Amino acid sequence: MTNFRSRMASALQSFYAFQRTKLYDLLAALPVIVWYLWRLWQRLPQLEDSFTDLGYAPNPLHVLDATAEIGIFAFVLVVIAAFVLRVPPRGKAAGLLPRFAAFAGTFATVLFVQLPPADLSLPVQTVATALVVGGSLLGIYVIAVLGRSFSIMAEARVLKTRGPYALVRHPLYFTEELVVLGAAIQYRQPWSAALFVVHLGLQIWRMHNEERVLAAAYPDYAAYAARTARLIPGVY
Repeated sequence: MTNFRSRMASALQSFYAFQRTKLYDLLAALPVIVWYLWRLWQRLPQLEDSFTDLGYAPNPLHVLDATAEIGIFAFVLVVIAAFVLRVPPRGKAAGLLPRFAAFAGTFATVLFVQLPPADLSLPVQTVATALVVGGSLLGIYVIAVLGRSFSIMAEARVLKTRGPYALVRHPLYFTEELVVLGAAIQYRQPWSAALFVVHLGLQIWRMHNEERVLAAAYPDYAAYAARTARLIPGVY
């Protein structure tokens, strides 16, 4: 019995050590990476149709549609690269609720495609596309600054306080909400607006979870949080 307990303790120690490795972190992210690649594969015909329409009968709506698709593809590819290159976390949120908030906030936007598309005028479509493309480009910039500390779960990897993180504590969430708002405009109301509000609530929940983890991992985080807004400078 003593030898069995000793072997079990040794196995657990080895597993805990493995959890702190890059390989474990990559394996943990693999299902999400595969899901993102699958979603891009599903959107590929839509991207091709956008360029086909642009070639046969170019008009402002076709240009906007193709531009939005390129922005989405570029953002998702950068996210996948961030998953592959990131460093293992120093701390994680405990319990199932933070994990639920992370997954629900990340994947709730899939529900938009279950709604009928809205028939938009050119000005409204222009605004929607500007939000999607602008949010995607800003998101790529924020992920580049975030570098190897990117995460979906509430985790502490590397504390960032410069660049966009000198203005707000969660600039990536801000850019994501721009993209989601642009997408919400393009689907039938009021259900699309309701889904956007639910998504925003999940994202705010995620922010609070992440802040608790970062405060526990980095003694300087409290001072950083005291001098920066959570999402919008001077507002929230």
